[in-house]
Amino acid sequence: MKKETEKKEVLEKIANGITWWVGSIPSLIVHTLFFITSFLLPMLNLVEFDKMLLILTTVVSLEAIYLAIFIQMSVNKAMRKLKISRKILRKLVKILKIFRKILKRSVKTLRRSAKILKRSMKILKISRRI
Repeated sequence: MKKETEKKEVLEKIANGITWWVGSIPSLIVHTLFFITSFLLPMLNLVEFDKMLLILTTVVSLEAIYLAIFIQMSVNKAMRKLKISRKILRKLVKILKIFRKILKRSVKTLRRSAKILKRSMKILKISRRI
């Protein structure tokens, strides 16, 4: 079980790294150079245009499929974190409600104590007069 968790974590780190890299400036440059090279090859008569187009379309399609999978993995991970955050938030709300009840009871107790103290002070004043 532990090995499976470690494997998942490694795969998630790889997926996060790829997703980050694809959204970076270096990735934009590499892709741009790749497309320029792809279209230059037929112009230089090194590869037939149809073959280049077939290979380019295949590579781009595969890349899009894998990228979609990596992005979905990142979204799923974010959703798991959000669910955990919601659970923690719900527990905090419950704790705050309990704390609020305790405070209300404490305030009531303090008010009662204040009334008793006032009565005691009145009784004390009256008893001193006598």
